[in-house]
Amino acid sequence: MKHSNQAINSREYKLILNVNQFYERNHAVEKFGNLVELLTQQFSGKVISRETAEKYRQTYYLDTPNLDLRHYGFILRIRQEKRSNQPEYQVTLKHRESDRYLSASQDLSATKPGKTKFEEDIIPPFQSKFSQSISVAKNQQPNFENIKQVAKLFPGLKSLDIPEKTPIEKVNNFQVYEVVRKLGNLQFGDRHIVKTDLIFWYLNQTDNLPVIAEFSLKYRIPKRLLESPKKLEQFPLPMIQGTNRLFKALQQQWEWIDFHPMTKTAYVYGEGNKSQNTFLAA
Repeated sequence: MKHSNQAINSREYKLILNVNQFYERNHAVEKFGNLVELLTQQFSGKVISRETAEKYRQTYYLDTPNLDLRHYGFILRIRQEKRSNQPEYQVTLKHRESDRYLSASQDLSATKPGKTKFEEDIIPPFQSKFSQSISVAKNQQPNFENIKQVAKLFPGLKSLDIPEKTPIEKVNNFQVYEVVRKLGNLQFGDRHIVKTDLIFWYLNQTDNLPVIAEFSLKYRIPKRLLESPKKLEQFPLPMIQGTNRLFKALQQQWEWIDFHPMTKTAYVYGEGNKSQNTFLAA
């Protein structure tokens, strides 16, 4: 079994926002960015850059008809992002678990080179989940017909009790147009950077109102500081304190918060009334 005491190399705080605030996205993003900057300064931090860049991509999830991967805690996500002279598709397998050690022990190896991450996800009010993931870049859209073909790329899935010929299909036949807007970088303490993103999901590229709006704060430990996978992480305390205070303060901004939040994955899988109503109306 894989060693179950991996070091976390990143932490990401996720906050689901009120989509009605973002009908005019550019104006609303500027207004929300000003709020983040004001609160950051209140907690002895500073904004060291403000950005306006946006990335656009198509995103969908794959699973068996009975959602077996989801049952075992796995998420198989495909992202299409057009970038010059770079692979267009990112195939990501992720395992998310409330128990850090169970997540760390999963075999998320790949038969092709990929980027790995072991991350702590934090959602309101302050609840942690742990996710291990690997992303493999491809020049062509992946065409998985069954679980055997998926396991050929991610051999750790062979240990699951899923027959090889079980079909793989797009979850709920659902695909979103995703806009990622970088707000910029924050700093709490000396030299330690916290990155901020706004992520919007639209059912159609021409829609004005998103179906999901998510704000994230994230920071990483450089690879050079992770001397051994068995050595636990040590994030700088000023960065942790500042980010935690900002995260809690944002939860008190009533006009911006979704009081019935749903994660992006839960939305795709229809795990809630909001998702199910959307699918019925689509």
